[in-house]
Amino acid sequence: MSEKSKSPEIKLDINTPGEHSILFGEAEKKIYLKPLNITGVLSAPADFLKGKISLFKKEMAHLVIDRDNNKITLNLDERSEKSPVTITGQLKQSEDLAAWNINTPSRWSVASLLAFVRERKFFFADPMVHAKLISSLQKWNVNVEVIIKQHNDNSGNSLAQLERKVGEIDLVKEFALSIPIYKGYPKKTFVVNIGLDPKNTQVDFFLYSDELFFLTRSDREQLFNQEIENFKTLGFDCSVVEVS
Repeated sequence: MSEKSKSPEIKLDINTPGEHSILFGEAEKKIYLKPLNITGVLSAPADFLKGKISLFKKEMAHLVIDRDNNKITLNLDERSEKSPVTITGQLKQSEDLAAWNINTPSRWSVASLLAFVRERKFFFADPMVHAKLISSLQKWNVNVEVIIKQHNDNSGNSLAQLERKVGEIDLVKEFALSIPIYKGYPKKTFVVNIGLDPKNTQVDFFLYSDELFFLTRSDREQLFNQEIENFKTLGFDCSVVEVS
């Protein structure tokens, strides 16, 4: 008989009581669930938990509220080394709103603002105002070039005088936009104002909105409180940590 055809030698400890089984072939592999990390909008933790509450133990979970960094993090099975679950909800400014650079130090030339506004009629609360703003910017650009030339021809003119003259040119300086403030949430309507920043050779624009400033903060607080309430509604009363 060859070496390959020999049966394996099996040794049993007959002093061990009980029934013994001998299994042949490869042992069954035990598969552990992989750690799960998901990031989404602020409601992501509560949305994930809906319909899955029975799969997790609330005593092995906690919710971290980080308002300063606009985050809510749900840690499930936190003491498990093999398959912890972390669901993070983030509150991010919508990309459509960020493109306007409202309440920021950013400045617009007449040409750049005109080109930008032309492509964004969809965001104007009143389409008629969109048309008026474009027409106003076009006429304003022609008039301001004349005023700047006159200003530079007379070196005695101050920037204050230039600002006053530019401010007298007819221009639509206020309009309403309807844009989501935060990604994944409904549109909000707010008024935007156009400010003037005169230089010796040109006049730049900047956009500001007191209403948007207020809405950004009030909506953030409301949305965080709503998500905390959602967990109470789900009945998943895990420990809650407020990061200060």
